[in-house]
Amino acid sequence: MKQKIKQLEAKTAAEMLDAEAKINDAWKREKKLREEDAKRHREELEEVMKRSDAARLDAEAEAKTRVQRAELDAKTRVDAAEKTAAEKVAEAEARLTNAEVMKHLDAKVRASELEMRSRLAKIEAAASEKEKVAAAAKMVDAEVRSIHWSPYDRVGVVNADP
Repeated sequence: MKQKIKQLEAKTAAEMLDAEAKINDAWKREKKLREEDAKRHREELEEVMKRSDAARLDAEAEAKTRVQRAELDAKTRVDAAEKTAAEKVAEAEARLTNAEVMKHLDAKVRASELEMRSRLAKIEAAASEKEKVAAAAKMVDAEVRSIHWSPYDRVGVVNADP
């Protein structure tokens, strides 16, 4: 009977060792699968990031191209408008006689004088407005202040005893 027990114990121990080996193999396979999955996910993420960066760069390049085209179109339109205006002015001036040219120039001079006077008045008004604001600021600074103070007052607000 003891011999049979020893045989059973030996068989059980062998089975346990075999089971432990199978469990270790299963854990190793699981670990390897997880590592492969993680590696695959990292590679997929890197690929997605590369595509995203490429798409962003393409979008930036396309936007830059559109801006350049719009600037070129605007410049072309402005140049055409300036050319047309210059041609019309030249035609109008060619039709004017010397006397008409003098009248036209006098009108331009008067308009310029009026514009300059208007600007001067605006500048003087702004200067007097600044003087008014400065005088009001001086009046505010000259106000009488209370000698009472609180520990919650901001520093420098009151003349507190040291």
